Amino acid sequence: GENMLYTFSAVPRFTAEYGVKSISRQTYCGDVWEYFVTEECAFAVLADGMGTGSVAQAEARTAAVMIKSLVTAKVSVPTALEITNIALNLKGTGQSCVAIDMLQINLYDGSCSLYKAGAAATVVSDAYKTEIMYRDSLPIGVLKDIKIVQFDFILNNGDTVVITSD
Repeated sequence: GENMLYTFSAVPRFTAEYGVKSISRQTYCGDVWEYFVTEECAFAVLADGMGTGSVAQAEARTAAVMIKSLVTAKVSVPTALEITNIALNLKGTGQSCVAIDMLQINLYDGSCSLYKAGAAATVVSDAYKTEIMYRDSLPIGVLKDIKIVQFDFILNNGDTVVITSD
């Protein structure tokens, strides 16, 4: 005669480990990292402000934090990148361009999307092969309409993704 309620929830199969290495001759580095986890996915963002010094760093920080804020508010990655592009474009200084690398990893099935805008090559390796992911594109903040390059792939335990900057 007792009613029972069962609740089932999936447990992620994967966890993501992050590491960052930066070598800069400047006091201010234009490369800014953000990494975060939502209910379903792990994210890594590398924003590379164009130029050098504190201005490049500030532009990169603005882009990285804006993207993170939008994605954690459940905005899709492509839309978050478009909104960030518009915000940088509206500044109108002509110097608000930022190269973006953004990796999204589904922690339940290992599926990944890598989004690139004006960014350097990314290396993905497993036990058998190494793949270099790169395609020409412009950084965000340059034009009103942007074309984000997207690579989709699956990661397995032990695979490595290396996101690089120039």
